[in-house]
Amino acid sequence: MNKSKYSLVFTVFLFILFVCLAWQASHFGELARFFPLYISIGGAVLTLAEVVVQLRRVIKESKDHVETVHDSPWLVLKYLFWVLGYLGVIYIVGFIIGTAVYLLTFLYFETKFSIVKSAFGAAVAVSLLLLFGEVMTLYWPEGMLGRALGW
Repeated sequence: MNKSKYSLVFTVFLFILFVCLAWQASHFGELARFFPLYISIGGAVLTLAEVVVQLRRVIKESKDHVETVHDSPWLVLKYLFWVLGYLGVIYIVGFIIGTAVYLLTFLYFETKFSIVKSAFGAAVAVSLLLLFGEVMTLYWPEGMLGRALGW
């Protein structure tokens, strides 16, 4: 399997994720569903467009007989596990803390940033999320741990 096929599998996974999120958001109350529904619809449209582009690339490469990159699906599964891990951390500790933990670990382990650069990147992202949430009066999902401890 070549790199283009792995990329296509990952993009299809993201498309399915956005569709599921849109379906979930459609069951929210009228005012609560506005932001998550339209963001997930936008993500689904963009990932669907990317699936079409990648599908054309895979078909073209299959005609050209491109060499395989790796026989192991671990390359694509590794990033699928990163996304699933992010969703799991959000479920456990909530969106803001989960995003901070995810970005810190992803930037440190996957991109090989130093701990200072990783912490700075996570802090900037969380600060922007908090500012965005404050300006738009958004409710960020809380995690199971927060509910259990009464945070």
